[in-house]
Amino acid sequence: YRAGKYVRRHRLQVGAATFACVALIAGASVAIWQAHEARLQAQRARAEAATAEAVQGFLEGVFLTNSADQADPKKARETTARELLDRGAKRIETTLLGAPQARLRMLDAIASMYESMDLVDPQITLRRQRLEELRRVAGPTSDDTVIEMAKLADALTMARKRSEAATLLRDAAAVLDARHDDDSRARFWVEVMQSSLDREGDPRHGLAAANRALAIARRYPPDAGLLLALQCQGDNAMFSGDTERARQAYLESVRISEAHPPLGASELALMYGSLAQAEVKLEHFADAEAHQRKGVELARRRGEPQRAHESEMQ
Repeated sequence: YRAGKYVRRHRLQVGAATFACVALIAGASVAIWQAHEARLQAQRARAEAATAEAVQGFLEGVFLTNSADQADPKKARETTARELLDRGAKRIETTLLGAPQARLRMLDAIASMYESMDLVDPQITLRRQRLEELRRVAGPTSDDTVIEMAKLADALTMARKRSEAATLLRDAAAVLDARHDDDSRARFWVEVMQSSLDREGDPRHGLAAANRALAIARRYPPDAGLLLALQCQGDNAMFSGDTERARQAYLESVRISEAHPPLGASELALMYGSLAQAEVKLEHFADAEAHQRKGVELARRRGEPQRAHESEMQ
């Protein structure tokens, strides 16, 4: 009663005091939140700096063999790219143990370089190591772990280990299904690698997976993932007999690569070859010849082998 009476008599003062208290609490909350964010950013910056330093030290250790300080500098300079990759892969086994993020980064980088050289077995070895490390560091259901499961499945597909690849992709999809994840980057990788696995065995199922991956990729600015999804859509369409859809997919991938050269420069010759194949089946022979010639010329400029491109047209 007394409090109510006081408030009625001093409404202006009580209102001002209440407003001041609310403002003070709100300001304190914002200040605490900002301080927390600043600490997190500082921690992330320190972690990134430590990772960068560890990566630099690792690379220096690998390439030191090529320096003039070696007992036989000439032999060191003649080290091949494959030898350097093998040396780096071996070095990962005993280094970077105290820098997990740097270790994960280098495992991915070297595995990707093995992939670009069509060396499947060492790529699988590193992908297995990276998956084990991610399960320990990030957890078995993290997006990074799911993406690595998909990438390992793709390497296993290339090695014709289709049963193990299928199991990995099924397990990865189950993780995403459990949290109703239908459109993340992790889901994209699972779908696109599923389409790669199904291309020869079940291309209709693979085409559906490629379509889902493509729908996710289109939500982002054009990138290498979009080109990969289009290639998978085209390949599965070809294998399932939908040649016109394949032609459209290959044609779009060529146009995107030409509009954004950094994205698909290394694959553009192959894209032209795939497009030409579809056009031959559709009896668009003039277009097929023109596109095959472009692909062959691009491959020559890049120093790539020609027999694969030329035999496809024959």
